Amino acid sequence: MCGITGMWRLDGRSATASESAPFAKSLKHRGPDGFGLESFGSICLGHTRLAIQDLSEAGRQPMPHPNKNLWLTFNGEIFNFIELRDDLEKRGVAFHTNSDSEVLLQAFYAWGEKSFHKFNGMWAFAIWNHQNRELLICRDRFGIKPLYYAFIPGKLFAFASETNAFRKLPDFVREKDERKVATAIRSSFALESTGLTIFKDIYSLKPGHCLKISESQPEPVLHKWWNTADHILPSEGSYEQQLENFKFTLNDACKIRLRSDVKPCGALSGGVDSSSIFALSRNIEGDSRSQKINDGFTLTFPGTDFDEEDQARRVSGYLGARLHTVTVPKNDIAHQLESMTRKMDFIYQNPPVVQHIYQAMRREGFCVSLEGHGGDELLYGYPSMIRNAAILFQQKGQQNKTTNALDVYGKISSPQQRKNLNALLQREMKPKLSTTLRKNLSRLFPPQMQQIRWSLYHHLRHQSWLRLSPDTMDSKISCDVADIAYNEVHSYRLPTLLRNWDHASMHYGVESRMPLLDWRVVCLSLSLPFESRCSGYTKRILRDSVKGLLPETIRLQSNKIGINSPIDQWFTGQLRQMMHDIISSRDFKSSSIWDGQRIAKWFEKTDRFNFSEATILWPFINANLIK
Repeated sequence: MCGITGMWRLDGRSATASESAPFAKSLKHRGPDGFGLESFGSICLGHTRLAIQDLSEAGRQPMPHPNKNLWLTFNGEIFNFIELRDDLEKRGVAFHTNSDSEVLLQAFYAWGEKSFHKFNGMWAFAIWNHQNRELLICRDRFGIKPLYYAFIPGKLFAFASETNAFRKLPDFVREKDERKVATAIRSSFALESTGLTIFKDIYSLKPGHCLKISESQPEPVLHKWWNTADHILPSEGSYEQQLENFKFTLNDACKIRLRSDVKPCGALSGGVDSSSIFALSRNIEGDSRSQKINDGFTLTFPGTDFDEEDQARRVSGYLGARLHTVTVPKNDIAHQLESMTRKMDFIYQNPPVVQHIYQAMRREGFCVSLEGHGGDELLYGYPSMIRNAAILFQQKGQQNKTTNALDVYGKISSPQQRKNLNALLQREMKPKLSTTLRKNLSRLFPPQMQQIRWSLYHHLRHQSWLRLSPDTMDSKISCDVADIAYNEVHSYRLPTLLRNWDHASMHYGVESRMPLLDWRVVCLSLSLPFESRCSGYTKRILRDSVKGLLPETIRLQSNKIGINSPIDQWFTGQLRQMMHDIISSRDFKSSSIWDGQRIAKWFEKTDRFNFSEATILWPFINANLIK
């Protein structure tokens, strides 16, 4: 895991190592263990190294192929590098390191772009073909590792692991794109899967894509090398057979992700996903390059609804593991959040706090963490996914499936969410509702419910605060239940969350590994029928996979907390002064993107914020902090 950069002057001027160095060194936090630059006339590649596989200097990058024609700068891990190396050695390839980077380079030399399909891992890399004067950049199937690029026709092509690096790019002025900023304020999940960013002339290479640019073809050419839909097959056999296949695949995904020359740990929230991965990783016998996990880290918010320390302690105690609790420091929290928001360099609905977990990991000597990301999106972990499934089932007249979805929704949703769905179903589909389903709705949605302040009124206020109309983004409407999870993985929540986790972990030089996003697990999960993923509980097949490995109270818990900060309390208390200073500033009030005067008046007359109001207000603050 590392930071990568590259700069190509398309006008033929030299790209020297000395002028490219600040661009590459801006990512030193991603790779504190080494630094390298290689210049080839008008192009220069950069690399900051986080040493995970083969800790010797032999693994430094940019890495040349023995023929000195191909050069690699690589961020990520190829987890099946041992198997690929064995295959290549049988073909007569000689290796000089024990790194997965060399395996990637030799695989590309042997198989070209077909090698991408052989890789099981997470990556963003660039390969320079010196003879052909051609640059290729590539990103993994689901976008676990980020890769951004800038293109000025006839002048410049550059790439980097983070958008912040472009501040240091020679002959480039980074500017915000106001409409894209408005889009990100409206929805934190709108941009990341589109290939766009909040900055002019800076793009995100889409997951499962590669890009080529050469002297003979100086315009970037994008190619989609991976399409998940091509690898999803109808699930066959009984649920028991599906379960065995899922268990075997997920176990192997965990096993190969324990391969490391440094000691791994785990992020343990106490939820089903992270607890399952932690438990599986503790019980797997790895190979000669694997190390077991003994330590878990959890972020705590004592005295709030977001605290999961009790659940994490139950899991660690049951497994005999060591638990490290991490609390967000209260001293100077305003300065911390302001500084980290600028460093993260994106707009999101909550302030950044998860980086504290990785800071603690690094402080304890860990730089690899196994985590449970992807489970919610693949296995219907969000209330909105179950709600949408219930509506689609009802539209198709599938009453038993509708009842199952409503039963699960009733366990994981808030009173207001249940009330909203009840109103929708009763109003729009009343003629289609059977007597049985009407009784089920009455049971799930009693008329007396506690009202909360989150309402359409707040949505309307949110929209009216924007001066600029956000860009209209292409969105895929789910017309089939199977589309719901597919879209969550590819088009909605997951791409943004993966960006967030990468930036948070790599800020402290920690590699986050995600077994649930092994491509085999993803394709298998997306092929499963709804009932195998959601029946009685969300994530049915995952829960059943770890029976006996976790306390039953954890394995079967239905409430979903997630890692969120108590920003409603912070905005009312510790962050009130910081918020006041920003909102009352001339810069904020005079914004051409939002109505700063109107926001300031609302803020001043609001004494206490609920969580929903805080998540509406924060993106405006967030956007103002990024320069």
